[in-house]
Amino acid sequence: RLDYRNAFFVFRQSYTGLRFYLTDDSRFVDPYALSDIETGVRFDLRGYKFLTALTVNNLLNNNYQVIEYMPAFKRNYRLLLSLSF
Repeated sequence: RLDYRNAFFVFRQSYTGLRFYLTDDSRFVDPYALSDIETGVRFDLRGYKFLTALTVNNLLNNNYQVIEYMPAFKRNYRLLLSLSF
């Protein structure tokens, strides 16, 4: 995580190895790696605290399965707007 004044940047990398789903370990789901990034800014305005952030999940748009024959999400985005008082 990188912070500069009120802004921040986060890079996340995860790896999941072979996932066996039969008790005799004869069937498995292929391993996969995912990369995510997030950037945002925090600021105060009239006594309220604001946070806005944008996250990109599966940045490299990898094809992967957590459960056999059920494809997981491709690249997707999340916009966060938060107000604290």
